[in-house]
Amino acid sequence: MKQFRPLLVALFLTATVTVPVILTGCPGFGVQAPVTFNERAVATYKGIEAAADSAVLLLDAGKLSQADGQNVRETLQTAKTAVDVAVQLHTEGDVTGGDLRLQGTIAALTAVQNYLRSKQ
Repeated sequence: MKQFRPLLVALFLTATVTVPVILTGCPGFGVQAPVTFNERAVATYKGIEAAADSAVLLLDAGKLSQADGQNVRETLQTAKTAVDVAVQLHTEGDVTGGDLRLQGTIAALTAVQNYLRSKQ
């Protein structure tokens, strides 16, 4: 596994750059920030997936403990559920409630991403 560590670290670094671009956009790269509720929800789902992939890479590289990995996994599962609820609220007409739930989830996801970045 040691021979794959440089590759794993490179993949992780790619993910830590890609996820913020997905969530905030980057006009210099032709990536526009998600504007509509649905675009932000999709970007958040993608951010959750990328963070989960990064956590696996860090676990495999020995840079994240099993306990931390489990905590990250549970936090990301909670975030996914929160996006599901936000989408449901929005679909049922509670636009404000759905938007607030999604904003809170994006804030939590950003905290997880920052934590994972600190483990590089």
